[in-house]
Amino acid sequence: MKKATYGQRFAAALIDVIIFAVFAILISLILNGIFGVAEPQALTELMDQLYNTNVSYEDWYAQYEQLITNNTEVANYMSAQAKVETISLIINLIGFVGYFIILPIFWKNNQTVGRFVMKIKVVDEDADYLSVSAIIIRELVGTLLITVILSCCCCIPLIINLIIMARGRSIQDSISRTEVVSSIHKLEENDGNELNSFLNAEVTSSKEVEEEEKPFNF
Repeated sequence: MKKATYGQRFAAALIDVIIFAVFAILISLILNGIFGVAEPQALTELMDQLYNTNVSYEDWYAQYEQLITNNTEVANYMSAQAKVETISLIINLIGFVGYFIILPIFWKNNQTVGRFVMKIKVVDEDADYLSVSAIIIRELVGTLLITVILSCCCCIPLIINLIIMARGRSIQDSISRTEVVSSIHKLEENDGNELNSFLNAEVTSSKEVEEEEKPFNF
């Protein structure tokens, strides 16, 4: 079974990231429309003061704490933003599970949209379809773990994973003992095997007919 190329894997991952990013942005816009409050003028002026004046950060932060404590409008704004961020995080986690775990479970070749477009799929080390547990380990433990670490450590985990992936297997593959292969190659291989089986059957059938038609010698 032919392994997927680095370009195929990178393009598939990029497509999936774009799809999920669009989903996350839409959720954020909707929630801001429902719960969001316009930024108070006092907070806007304080933020401008931080970036446009020579005030020290310690002095600025003291003013900031005083503002969010004593100004009801600012306090309500901060509370609404916290609510938006919390709900957005929960919905994005549900969306992540739905897209990267539930979708591959029910899709014929354990694919996401990106893998389908790039004609690749994930299989276990025996080239069989993935079990539910393997998909969960690969995506929830592997992909989500990398995403969380990525958010905390800039791009270092992503760069490491890209380097490892260029050598054939990503961190997710190693954790879940899976491989990414071309979904087209398997079809072609199966078609070739079916054709060979058909031709062999035809040859065998022809030989049997010839033997039946051969006259008996007494």
